Amino acid sequence: MNMLTLLLEKEAQNLGEIIQNDFREYSRITVESTLNALLLNEIETFFENALAAGEEDYRNGYYYRTIHSSLGDLEIKMPRDRANLFKNTIFKKYQRSFNDVNDLCIDLFTRGLTLNEIVDHLGDYLGETISRETIRKTALSKLKEAISFNTRKLPKCVFVFLDGTYVSIKRSYDNGPKSVEKECVEVALGITEEGKAVILGYYFIPNEGATSWKENIIDLKNRGIGDPKLFITDGLNGIEEAISSVFPNAAYQTCIVHICRNIMKHARKGDRKEIANDFMEVFHTSNNKEEAEAKLKAFINKWSKPYPRVMDRLQTNNHLFSYMALPKCLWRGLYTSNRIEGFNAKIKRATRKKILLNSEDNAIIVLTNCCISYNKSLGIRQINGYSSLTIEEKEGLGFIA
Repeated sequence: MNMLTLLLEKEAQNLGEIIQNDFREYSRITVESTLNALLLNEIETFFENALAAGEEDYRNGYYYRTIHSSLGDLEIKMPRDRANLFKNTIFKKYQRSFNDVNDLCIDLFTRGLTLNEIVDHLGDYLGETISRETIRKTALSKLKEAISFNTRKLPKCVFVFLDGTYVSIKRSYDNGPKSVEKECVEVALGITEEGKAVILGYYFIPNEGATSWKENIIDLKNRGIGDPKLFITDGLNGIEEAISSVFPNAAYQTCIVHICRNIMKHARKGDRKEIANDFMEVFHTSNNKEEAEAKLKAFINKWSKPYPRVMDRLQTNNHLFSYMALPKCLWRGLYTSNRIEGFNAKIKRATRKKILLNSEDNAIIVLTNCCISYNKSLGIRQINGYSSLTIEEKEGLGFIA
């Protein structure tokens, strides 16, 4: 059982690079959560042993202790018993700092330790022996907590971004040898009624497709995202139908950056810069849908001769200007899926190079912590243009005025 493994055979000289920036915050949150889980399981084991010995003792809540670490301050819940007999094996009395917590993070969550190795490491590192049963309970509680992220009740959302990214996962079938496979993680990000971004959920899929997205969109609806006004995606075939079958009143916007990339793939190298500039100018300089459609027509006429098939496909796309039905102050944040691609880039950074998700359990823990880190940091910011909306516009869109 190896549910806490985040990296496999990671070279020591590369570890420092991984835990910088975004992964540093992820590490802090993970360590804080894990230390709290260890303390909780320790006191539960203490009560089990007391009961077996015929001694009566009960929980007496907990108190907060701030532990200063090189990852930042950790908010630790110190559990108490009524008889005041419980002594944890992690923190000394009055301890307020934990300067080597980076080592704990790396060893527990990035080196692929087995349960026995984790027990040995914690015993050596913390100077006390923590039972195998306590570590097992902690691993199971961490997995249960991570799984619950994708089943939690969701906030109502005004806009929803959908996108997929691929990660490597090591899997074994029928107890056979393990193999590394590329799998898609479909991610949903919502803009809530408060105008804030939140990762709604993620789903492991062998390959991204409209059928899987429909199932996931149904899941999002059942978990309470309300009636979003607009979905923004990369234009995957069939995804518009998948969305409309679940949310018939929602508008659909194709990410213009994805459209631009697709055009670039079919253009000669010498034409790419000019085509990209011409195409993006349609969206950056238009003040309304009619003006944008006229500029798009001029763009298509200019490039139809060298690239007729590409321009024909562009001409049949009816979802390039859906965002223009909304207040102009919101446009820049809604005509691309850059917001969710930024989050997917965080997943890539957490799983790049030699980093390998050793199992689906492992992957769930990694991705859930990436989501929690995003929601705690970037998720507190309101969408661009929200503060410029009038009260009437907010109420009309479903935002809380």
